[in-house]
Amino acid sequence: LGAGTGLLGIACHHFGGNVVSTDHEDAISSTEVNFKLNKIPAKHCRSLNWGSDISTFLKENASSPPDVVLGADIVYIKDTFDLLMKTLIEISSLRQCPIYLACKIRYEKDENFIKKAENFFKVEDLDHKIDLNIKIYRLDFLN
Repeated sequence: LGAGTGLLGIACHHFGGNVVSTDHEDAISSTEVNFKLNKIPAKHCRSLNWGSDISTFLKENASSPPDVVLGADIVYIKDTFDLLMKTLIEISSLRQCPIYLACKIRYEKDENFIKKAENFFKVEDLDHKIDLNIKIYRLDFLN
């Protein structure tokens, strides 16, 4: 989710993961370029707008629900929090998969997103890089 330059997806692919990296339709082009430069087939890079129907996305892309969801620095724009939460919940409801989020906690609103996630997920704080103010969380869907 929120692939950006695609670095996380590229690394996971090169370590043997069957990766589908996603980002908003207006932002996916840089991910696509970097996947191509790293000789990763285009099928591993897809446009996904948070809040859109995940079942439809999976059908259109001939994909199954993910085994794991990774997000790096995707919790920072408050206006997207509800759409991101909806997407995380929907993915998790299709298959019980862990979600790992690496978050640079910049503002109280970022912490509030994680607190809100506790209404839907078991949230585990795995690591905290105090000098960088980066936290790594594991979220498991509460069903």
